[in-house]
Amino acid sequence: MLFAFGAAVFWGTYLVPVKKVVLPERPYVLFMGMAMFLVVCAFPFILGHVIHDTYIFALGVLGGLTWGIGNLFSILAVRAIGISRSIPIFIFSLVVNAVWGIVMFKELRGDSILIMAGAVGLVMTGAMMAQMTGQTKGEKGKGTRISSTKAIKFGIAAAAITALFFGTYNAAEKAMDTDPLTGGVGLVLGTAIASTIIGLLWFDSGPFWGGADAKTAGLACLSGILWAIGTLFSIFAMDRMGLTRTFPITTLNVIIYLAWGIFYYKEVPKRKLWITVVGTIILFMGVMVVANM
Repeated sequence: MLFAFGAAVFWGTYLVPVKKVVLPERPYVLFMGMAMFLVVCAFPFILGHVIHDTYIFALGVLGGLTWGIGNLFSILAVRAIGISRSIPIFIFSLVVNAVWGIVMFKELRGDSILIMAGAVGLVMTGAMMAQMTGQTKGEKGKGTRISSTKAIKFGIAAAAITALFFGTYNAAEKAMDTDPLTGGVGLVLGTAIASTIIGLLWFDSGPFWGGADAKTAGLACLSGILWAIGTLFSIFAMDRMGLTRTFPITTLNVIIYLAWGIFYYKEVPKRKLWITVVGTIILFMGVMVVANM
């Protein structure tokens, strides 16, 4: 169980360095992917596990590629509208995940679908309450330059796309539940590959590293390492507890995300903090219903 809580903490923290960067998103994604790739090289040694199921490994890589694309849009969303406004929208990945569960895995039938609908209603209500209190300022760095009004629209769209890809990635995670160690190695490898390729193919003027200095590169690598460690912890947890028991605990990363946005970056005005708190509670109630179905 401690591994599952550890995964929630690391996953809830990996996007925090993003807001400290003012350079374009490309070098951030590139260095983040490179850090992930270095960490994944050590996974087989840390896990003491030999890959023996190529199908599960391939599913893991596919899930990682999907997550890598979603990660790009998550960075764009956080840069545009902040952590506290992005995360409630990211939560809709659970709805996407539930749809995959109904369609592909036949997990819900009859009354369970009605319960799911109610849970989705809670998630939507809580997300709207938590999301509407954040303060948004247009990006002032050398990356995405957009006005405050456009930032909101752009950030919401990027966050919605993130939810779509993150929810699909979770479906791949379910499929590899029979061998989470093998699937986990493939997952991080796929993520590292996607992030590195996106960074290399993101054409704009200047060198491929986007003029990133040591601080920017270090923060990007830190994001990649934090995410990879969180994934390592989740793999250990799934191997011991199974995905069904692990997933609800790792969803606590939502609370960690929002706490960083509220208390560290001061994205929510004090007079509106109660709305965010109530919305977060409602949102989390819906999340736990979905996670335990």
